[in-house]
Amino acid sequence: SAAVVERLNFDKPFIADHKAYLFTCESEREACFVTAYLNSGYVNSKIKEFQSRGLFGPRDVHKTVLAISFPQFDPGNVDHLTLAGFGAEASKAAHRIIGSDPALDLKPSALGRLRRKIRVDLAELFKLIDQLVEAISSGTRPICGADAWSRLTNPFAGPHNTRTREDIDAQVQAEREAWDK
Repeated sequence: SAAVVERLNFDKPFIADHKAYLFTCESEREACFVTAYLNSGYVNSKIKEFQSRGLFGPRDVHKTVLAISFPQFDPGNVDHLTLAGFGAEASKAAHRIIGSDPALDLKPSALGRLRRKIRVDLAELFKLIDQLVEAISSGTRPICGADAWSRLTNPFAGPHNTRTREDIDAQVQAEREAWDK
């Protein structure tokens, strides 16, 4: 599982400990892009055969995920911005499900139920993320269609989307014209 951690929200420095990795990003958009990629079902399916196995199935992702081809975040690429938007939307939705209770029960059985609820409630969004990650990873055109474009221009992106609708529409039009050629 990958998560965006805003270091400024802590009184002490954030430290990644045993079996945890840290990646710093230039922007919140990039963090949402990387998190959506790392948490995608597409990436998970690609690393399964390389993972060690334990009592409850595959484990120990470690750096195996880095062997999958994926480009560096490009803030000028509509597909990258769309994936970042999807990642931001998934994060906000998961936070709504989890709530803000500081005494949240994180025992293994409760955590498993919570993760399952998030997967069920966000299944459609996860499907879009998986399709887009596969398209970006394989170099094919995204198959998530018009819904992805409308999501990109929706207000859900909030602070992640600082571009105007006109800027995005112009870029989308230029992309479509390039596809036609």
